[in-house]
Amino acid sequence: MNLAEIQARASRENAEDSVHNLFEKQKQIELHSGKSAPIARTRSQLVQKAPDAERYKVETLANAKKFSSITEDAGAVVRDQATRFCLAPTS
Repeated sequence: MNLAEIQARASRENAEDSVHNLFEKQKQIELHSGKSAPIARTRSQLVQKAPDAERYKVETLANAKKFSSITEDAGAVVRDQATRFCLAPTS
């Protein structure tokens, strides 16, 4: 390698480092300038979803238990009516 090639290569590497540094600085500016707000909003939505999911789970289980109780009671009434019908004296 001659001196001109070495200098050209060093110049290219310096240019690449400069471009890389510019991108890094731009990322830092974006993070500090408020463009990270969507990330914060997403985190807050995830934090909000956990209690909402738990409340939905509790409500769903309560509704299922209520429905089960109602249908069991209705089934017992029908069973009792059928038993009385079958045991009713015939004339």
